[in-house]
Amino acid sequence: MKLENMTITDKINALEQAIEKADLEVEYSIQVKWEKGAEDTKDDVHIFIQNAHTLFASGGINSLDYDVKADAYASYNTRLDSYLRMFPEFQLDDIITENVPAMHI
Repeated sequence: MKLENMTITDKINALEQAIEKADLEVEYSIQVKWEKGAEDTKDDVHIFIQNAHTLFASGGINSLDYDVKADAYASYNTRLDSYLRMFPEFQLDDIITENVPAMHI
């Protein structure tokens, strides 16, 4: 599934699954483009996921003003996308896969 089609909850779940897979499979973990080393990045991701659960899963987001809520959604979506793009299955999301040759008349 493409990142642009995923909800915040979908992204949180996908990130949790990707981290778990990296913990269990060495070959997969080697393919991950860790931001600042595997262990440091995993620590950051775990903290981020806890905060995301607190804000979104518990419904805390609903108590925020509209502008703050919009900023929170944008901020969390951007950071989740960044974390997910470290993993092989999400690295190709932004690559253009179709190459159209120029036509000469």
